[in-house]
Parts: sequence; structure tokens; C-alpha cells
Amino acid sequence: MSITELLGHEDETIKKYGEILQELETELKAGNLSEEEAVEILEDMKVTGELIENNNSMENAALVRSAIDVLLKLI
Repeated sequence: MSITELLGHEDETIKKYGEILQELETELKAGNLSEEEAVEILEDMKVTGELIENNNSMENAALVRSAIDVLLKLI
């Protein structure tokens, strides 16, 4: 399943994920992240995507936003 399929058509979220993936690739190639750190970030992104997919409440929406912000700060 692709990230787009997982997230549906949430344009802002897809844009954020694209930014994260680009930064992740750049940092990994530059040697600033280990493969283990990159995998951890991708696993966090997967969990975040699952929360978005199952988002039924404002609490989940806030958690998703917080997780995306944390991921962006990591890379």
C-alpha cells in the first residue's frame, strides 16, 4: 500500500510526508542519519498514517499533527 493510498487524499498531509521523505533521503545520503534511524522514522510515519486512516476524533487529529511535527524536527 502506498503512502497516498494509506492517507487518502489529504493534500496537506501528503505534502508533509513528501517533505519528510525528501529530507530523510537527503540526510541519509549525507551520512547524518544511520539506516536504523531512517527505519525508525519510517516506522513512525507508518504509525502516523494508520492514525490518520482511523482518525475519528479531534484527539487523534492532534496526535497526528504532533507526530508529524516531531518527525520534521528529527530530520
